[in-house]
Amino acid sequence: MTVLLHDATNHTGLFDRAGVLWGGLADLLATRGGTATARVLSGASWPARFLTADSYFSSSAGGSVNLGATFDGYNAAVTAWSSTLASFFSQTSTLVQNTFINQVNADTPLFAKTSAAALAVLIAQMKAASASINLPTVSIGAAANSGSPNGNPTVVGSINDRFGNTLLPFAETLTLTCTNDSQAGATLNQEPLTVTGQAAVTDTTSYLWPAGSGAAFALSCVDPSQNNSANNLTYNGTFNTFTNTDYPDNWVYLVGVATTNFAKATSPVYGLTTNSLKMIGDGATLNSVCQPFAKTPSTTAGAGGTNATLKPSTVYQGNLYFQLSGASPTAGVLEVSLIDGSNAIINDGAGTANSANTNLHLIADTNWHALSFTFRRRPCCPARKNSACAFRRPCPTPSVATSLRSD
Repeated sequence: MTVLLHDATNHTGLFDRAGVLWGGLADLLATRGGTATARVLSGASWPARFLTADSYFSSSAGGSVNLGATFDGYNAAVTAWSSTLASFFSQTSTLVQNTFINQVNADTPLFAKTSAAALAVLIAQMKAASASINLPTVSIGAAANSGSPNGNPTVVGSINDRFGNTLLPFAETLTLTCTNDSQAGATLNQEPLTVTGQAAVTDTTSYLWPAGSGAAFALSCVDPSQNNSANNLTYNGTFNTFTNTDYPDNWVYLVGVATTNFAKATSPVYGLTTNSLKMIGDGATLNSVCQPFAKTPSTTAGAGGTNATLKPSTVYQGNLYFQLSGASPTAGVLEVSLIDGSNAIINDGAGTANSANTNLHLIADTNWHALSFTFRRRPCCPARKNSACAFRRPCPTPSVATSLRSD
C-alpha cells in the first residue's frame, strides 16, 4: 500500500488536500499585494487598489471635489489588515503539515509523527513508483559587467546541489565585486571577491516573500597557472609545460599520439601562458587526453597527474578555454568529463553524467571560448571491517578528461 497522491474524482489524494489549501493561500497572497494568480488579477490586490483609490480621491478633475484628506490614513488600515492575516497563514501551514503527517502515518506508521519523518517515507515511495512533482524551469543567466572593469574572469554557477538534485534558487541578481587587486596588495589571478544577493524577506507569509536570498559571502579567483594550489586542483592545467616533445607534463593521451594527434603550440595561447595544447582532428581519431587525480606528478611522458583528490558529494567547477583554427568546422564535439579507471564517465548522486560538451560546428569564429563544467563525485561507501552501509558503491580514482570527437 502506498500513500494516495491524487484522485481526480474524489479529490482525497494527499496533494489534492494540500493543494486546495496552498491554492487558497496563493490567492490570499495575491490579494495582499503579491503575484497575481489565475483567479486573482493583479489589480485586485489591496495595495494596488489603494493606489488607484488614492488617485481617485485626490483628484478634482471633471469638476468633482478633492477628498484626499478624507482618504488619509487608509493605507495604515490596509497594512494592518494584511498583518492580521499572519495567524491565519500560520494555522493553514500547520494544517498542511498535519495533513502530510497523518495521511502518511495512516499508510505507513511513522517512528515519529513529524514532517521530516513523513516526507522521508513519501519521497521513498515516490521514487519507488517513479512518481514526481514537476519542477519549475530554472536557469542561470549570463553575467553582465557593471561599468568597465578590468580583466575577463569567467563565472561558473550551478542549479544543482552536491548530490545532483535540482535546486530552487531565488529569482534574483547576484552581484560579484572585486574587493582588491594586485596593485593594492592582492595576488594576481587570485583576487578576492564578494558575492551579495538581493535583500531577503524572512516572513514566508508576507506577500513580498521570497524576494532575494540575502546571500553575502566571499570567494577568490582561481589561478589556473598554479599547480594544485590557489584553488586549482590540476597540475599543468594550462598545458604550458612540455618536458617531452608534444606531450604536456602530467597529462595522459587516452586516444591519439603525440605530434600526429596532439602538438605543443606557442600560438595561439590564452592568458599569461606561453604554450597551449593543439588537438589535431583528422575526421577519424577521437582525440582524448586526461589527468588522473590522486597521482604523483611526473615529467615522464604519459605518467603523472595531480595529487589532488575529489571528495564525494562535493561540487567542483571549472573552465576549459579553447580556440578553433578555422571557424565552423563541418563536425566535431569538444567534451570535458570526469571518468573512472575504465575511462567511463562517472555519474553524480542523481545519476547524471559528469560531462559537458559543445558542438564545434556551431562556433562561427576563431575567438577564445570557455567550456564551463560542474562535476559532483557521487557518494560512495567502501566496505570496511565492522561497518554497515545500506549502499555499497566503489570509490574509483577519477580523472578529468578532454576529448575531441566527430559528430
